[in-house]
Amino acid sequence: MGGKRLGSFRAGDRSEYLAIYSLSRFAFVNTIPRQEDFGVVDLLCVLTKEEQRCVYPESAFYVQVKSTEDDVPFTEDDIKWISDHMDHPLFLCVVDKDANYLKIYSCWSIWRALFLRRYPKELTLLLNTSLPLQKPDKSETEDEVRFRVPVGPPVLSKSIKEIEEDPESVYTVMRDWVAMDARNIARKHMGRIAVTGIVNWTTNTAPTAEDSIPPIENRYFFGPNYWHAERELTPVLTALAHNYRDNGQREKLEAVCALLNVLRDYLDPHGLKFADGKLSID
Repeated sequence: MGGKRLGSFRAGDRSEYLAIYSLSRFAFVNTIPRQEDFGVVDLLCVLTKEEQRCVYPESAFYVQVKSTEDDVPFTEDDIKWISDHMDHPLFLCVVDKDANYLKIYSCWSIWRALFLRRYPKELTLLLNTSLPLQKPDKSETEDEVRFRVPVGPPVLSKSIKEIEEDPESVYTVMRDWVAMDARNIARKHMGRIAVTGIVNWTTNTAPTAEDSIPPIENRYFFGPNYWHAERELTPVLTALAHNYRDNGQREKLEAVCALLNVLRDYLDPHGLKFADGKLSID
């Protein structure tokens, strides 16, 4: 398209510029160059915390920038990358250029679909759905599965001026949402058998705040891959056994040793010593 560019693309470009400026008040922002753009994410961000005139990087997250609050569809290739390879939480950032305003939506509930079916034919995110957050709507034929996934209202909704004047409040909100979804992504590599999510929240309020609605919901999934969780849990259980033994907690040590004994296939020499009763409390 030499010598010109579609006006609709240019409008999206300006939304992205505005998003980068706003996000940079509470995050380090790295744009995906056009030559390296594979879809799904526009920005890789690292949350920042200000302390004593310095800015410290914390957790990373992805952002997709939108100009409208329309539904967000993902293709099969998008879904495969998200399901298998996306290792940071994903947020949607909707920019209102006229009002100098932005809204940020957490996409954590995407895992409630992709832990159930790893590769659906189609997945669509639905913005501004009601709370408490409803489970994904699944439509299934003999060969295909499609999901419509509610993401609820924004977790953050502020003008650029408000963000500029009070980045600490934005950091406090985003910190909890990033941390929560990072745990789900870790569990993605452990057999996809449990998702923890925030299903009731107040926009612009950290979900751990004292006045927040009790927000946490756990969802459990059954399938053939629970052995991944067994394998990944054994180093943690072995470490717990060491700590229980060191602190003289006999009852807890005996309980964890019994579990280690039935997970022998995944144990290292330390774990086997606990499973065989060779490391105990005298």
